[in-house]
Parts: sequence; structure tokens; C-alpha cells
Amino acid sequence: MQLDLNGTIYTFEDRSLAPPASVQGAVAGGSLRAPMNGAVTQVLVCVGDPVKRGQPLLVLEAMKMEHSMLAPIDGLVESITVAKGAQVATRDILIVITAEFAA
Repeated sequence: MQLDLNGTIYTFEDRSLAPPASVQGAVAGGSLRAPMNGAVTQVLVCVGDPVKRGQPLLVLEAMKMEHSMLAPIDGLVESITVAKGAQVATRDILIVITAEFAA
């Protein structure tokens, strides 16, 4: 979004739902959070499963649409805090992933 105020242009970016920098860089680990209120219709992984960044982990139904929630980093599924049929709120943690480090 841009704002022109007396000839000076200001640029803004909405980062309210962006993950922390450590998750983007896969430094610490990753938490998959709900981007909106909805219902979990499918859980596609189990605790201990290896996952790759961008892999679908679960499906969230919101506003009569299905949204695939993708892994933010490569790693192992450490915990799953929801089950099929669960109602979630915006920013609820759905799945926690431990970063996979190359040996």
C-alpha cells in the first residue's frame, strides 16, 4: 500500500500474519499457525513425519473454501495440536516442526 502525503510517498506492507524471521530462515523451528478462523477438515501428517517446505500438512475450511496449510520449513513434525473437525482461531498453533539440520 502506498500513501502520497504532500509529495512524499510512503510504502507500507501488512506483516501482521507473517511468520517471525527465524521461521523464514529455518533457524529455530517452525510453527504452522492458522491464518484465519476455520475448521480443520484433514490432517495429512503424523508426529515424527519428515516434511519439506511447501508440503501440505492439513486442510482448513474457512469462508466455504478449503485452504491447504503448507510446511514453513524442512524438518520433522514435533507435535500436532489439532484434529480433524477442530475449530481454530486466527494465529492458533496447528503444527510444530523441528528444523532439520544437515549433518
